[in-house]
Order: sequence, then C-alpha cells, then structure tokens
Amino acid sequence: MKLSFTFILSFMFVLGGIAQTVSSFENFDIPVDSFWNGEDLSGDFVDGGLIFSNTYDTTYNFWSGGWAISTMRDDTTAGFANIYGVITSKAARGEIFAVGTQNSTVLVDDYDKALIQGFWITNTTYAYLSMKNGDSFAKKFGGDTGDDPDFLKLRIYSIENHKIDSSKFVDFYLADFRDSLNTNDYILDSWKYVDLSSLGYVEGLSFELSSSDNGQWGMNTPAFFAIDKVKISYEVEDGEASFDVHYMDVDSFWFNKEGGDFDRDYFESDLFSIKSTYDTTYNYWSGGFALSTMRDDSTAGFSNLYGSISAGAYDGITYAIGQNNASFYSRWVDSEPVIRNIKICNSTYAYLSMKNGDSFAKKFGGDSGNDPDYFKLRIYGIYSVDGIVDSSRFVDFYLADFRFDDNSKDYIVDDWTEVNIAESLGEPVGLVFELSSSDVGDYGMNTPAFFAIDKITYDIRSGTNSLSENPSMEVYPNPATDYIEVKNLDIDNADYEIYKNTGQKISKGNVNNNTKIDVSSFENGIYILVVSNGKNKMSKKFIKIQK
Repeated sequence: MKLSFTFILSFMFVLGGIAQTVSSFENFDIPVDSFWNGEDLSGDFVDGGLIFSNTYDTTYNFWSGGWAISTMRDDTTAGFANIYGVITSKAARGEIFAVGTQNSTVLVDDYDKALIQGFWITNTTYAYLSMKNGDSFAKKFGGDTGDDPDFLKLRIYSIENHKIDSSKFVDFYLADFRDSLNTNDYILDSWKYVDLSSLGYVEGLSFELSSSDNGQWGMNTPAFFAIDKVKISYEVEDGEASFDVHYMDVDSFWFNKEGGDFDRDYFESDLFSIKSTYDTTYNYWSGGFALSTMRDDSTAGFSNLYGSISAGAYDGITYAIGQNNASFYSRWVDSEPVIRNIKICNSTYAYLSMKNGDSFAKKFGGDSGNDPDYFKLRIYGIYSVDGIVDSSRFVDFYLADFRFDDNSKDYIVDDWTEVNIAESLGEPVGLVFELSSSDVGDYGMNTPAFFAIDKITYDIRSGTNSLSENPSMEVYPNPATDYIEVKNLDIDNADYEIYKNTGQKISKGNVNNNTKIDVSSFENGIYILVVSNGKNKMSKKFIKIQK
C-alpha cells in the first residue's frame, strides 16, 4: 500500500511562547483494517513535526525496523500474522496508530529541539497474546505457577547532539509479573499515557525493548508495541512568550550570575528584557527573576527557593521565579509587545511558609484561622522603552487572602492563575511586581518575598499602525538556513525589516511575492520579519539554523 496524506499537519514552529501539536497519525490515508509498513520504499515519514524511522528489507520483503502505520482492529488472532493489530482493537483516538519495534526512533524535524511531553501506549495483539498464553517461540508470563518474575520493558532514551544519551531515559512496563503479590501482575490491555516531560527538550527519542524471556538469539517475547497521540510542545506562537526558549534541564535553575554576554543586569527572553541581578560580594541572586524547571512542591524552606507549588511550569517545563520589585519590559522601538495577560503562581517556599508557618514567618490565619492575613502582588505598568514605571496604574493580585469573615473563603494560591493585565493597565510594554504582606517584622516582610510567572500573552503594535500576524503571508522555509521566501503577500510595493528578538534591526529592503531574502549570514536564533507599505504592517517570526 502506498502511504499518502489526506492533509499535512503543520509543524507549529512559530516562536516566542509554547505551541503545542499532537502527532496522531490521522493525516495518513489508510483504510480500516489495513496497514503501511514501508513496502513502497518511501522510508521515514513525518507527522506533527516528528520524523518516524522506517526500514524495509527488499531482499526478504519484510518490515525490518522503525515504525508502521496501522488501522488493524484484530484483538483475537494470535501469532506473527497479526503483527499490526492492537489488543484494544482500536486507536487511542481516531482510527490510526503506529506500531513500533526494537530500536525505533523519532526525531524532531530539522534536528531542532522540542519538548516531547508524552504519548499513549498499548500492547500489540501479537505481543499481548504471546505473553498471556505463550506460543512456540515465547513463554507464558508468570509460568505455570504464575510466580515467574517476568516483564516486558520499554526504555525510552533521549537523543541529544545527534546521539542517544544513555543517562536520560524513561522506563515503562508493558507487562510486569515481578511483584511478590500475584494479583498485582499485569499485561497492559488498554491505552495508557507515558509522561516524558522529565527528559526535557530533546532532538529525538530511541525505543529499546527488553524482556525476562530471552534465548540464544535474543528476546523471545515479540518485540512490538503501539503508540498514539504523541504530544509535542515547540517554542513559539506569536503573542505568547514563555521561558522554554532557554532549553534548561529538568529540575534546575539559572540566574544572571555572569551578567550575560554583555555584563548587564538583565537577560533576553522572547521580546522582553528580564531584570536579573547577582551580588558578587556575597554570591547570591539579589534581585529580579531567575529561570527554573524545579518541580519540588513539597520541600519547605529557603533551600527550595526556585520551586513552584504547581510542581512546574504552566506549559512546557521552564518558568520564572521573581523577587520583590522584579520587572521586565520591551526595549523595542519600532515594534512593541503590548502585554495582555500573564500566568502567576506561588513559589513552594512562600506557599508552605504561609500554610504552616516557619521560624521566620507566621502561619496565615493564625492558630484560630481568624487572623486577616494576606500576601499581595501589586503589578505596575511600564509604557515606554525607557523602562519608567507609571505608579498611578496598577492591578492587585492576592497570592493569599485570609481577610474574609467566612474562613471557608480564605485561600493560598496553589496553581497557575491568569491575571488580566490589559483590563486594568491598558497597553503596557513592561511590568513591575511589588510584594506586600500582613506579616511584617522589624526588618520588613516576614513572608518569603517570591512568586512565579509564566506565559506572557501580548499583541504587537508599531507606531500608529497595528502590527499583526498576517494569516495569508507565509515565510518559507521555516526554520531557514540560507534564505527565506515571502509568499501570499497581499500588499504591493512593500518594504521589509528584520529584527533580532532583542529588538535590533539587522536587515531591510524591498519585498514582493516570492522575494527571496538572504539570511545565510545570520546567527542561529529567532527573528521577526516586518513587512509594510506605509499603510499596513504585518509580521512573521522565523528561525535561522545552520545547515
């Protein structure tokens, strides 16, 4: 069968925030109860921005490795003849799923990085019935007594720097009979989600099967499994800035200890300059924001300074921890991001201090629960690229509030909450965050002065004209190596300007439909193409990568 597409799922490599897509294989034109295994020699295939490996042996005419695509519903026929069926008799969602074998790989298209958050998995009918009943090649799992400690394990490795990183993996058991209590033994017979977020941003994945049942020629258990709905997060979507552009390892943190590349007190993230300072005399993060991927939502105290009580970011893996008077704003002159919304949460340190009290701060509500405590974040607007704060315009957000007469209404924020900036502050290009608390001592606020932010939603404005993403204008290829080509441009006699994500203009010229613009000399990174004819302006983001 020739593998064909009913349509192509777009690879959402638009930048700044986090764009999500799902590889669900539903784009392939495969009739029900059929399969594609690479017999047409088309080889590797792409779905949802991921490249799935496929090899076919032309000497012996069989699918020899990688992935096959299937709609087979047979959940009763045992043996190799039913290699493409699943024990659930259907996909996790829709009709189409993928069958993988030993050492299958998935790569991010164009060898960039993405957060492959997870996927749904189940057993093939062939593997399931072999483990359940045994066959001429493999044993019945558990043996005749049911006591044999059998297993079928899938180890999923991270691929980084074009090779498998054997130190970073996630294990998932498709069958497990190792428990001393036989009632806990199982062979997976339903779709189950596998969380891969602990691997962080990767270039790809490699899948390795192992079994307790091995013979002279290797594993006896059929080396097949099925997956569906691979969830992927990419940087980008114009108008949603997150902090995942910084590619940090899971359970780590970063602050501006070295002053960045230019010995400055801020770092760049998307279109914003994020304040971050470090005291070199006493060696500590002294102000502004720090970046974090810490997931610890249970350890109390200062040692868990960089965790969020939500156990991670709002979306993706990276968020920012802020101190009192932290700030960020755009330094763009020609094109300013106007902030609309922002996600805010408590740090684990502050949350547990307020909930339980500690050696420095009180338990909110006191022993009776009646103390009118609060922890307030006042957010001021910045309205120009010079970073000057307008103290007359602010919005208050309570990270904790125990001032209610009805104690059942008292709360401490324990999850990401959206704060509407535009409604109260209009069109700020930056924000300043001021903390205050009811718990104050001789040296100031006792409550830990930390909070977390993520996902800054913004619009773009340029001078007196609005600058927006044009739904018809396209930039191709994206990511680009040597050039970008502008397509479907619906204005004539236009000029273009290209900006770095720091706001620096690096190129300009004239542009019409199908104009090719040389970007071969650009450094790797995120860029914005702005096209204007004096009346209308539009923009598209693109990535420059090396060949």
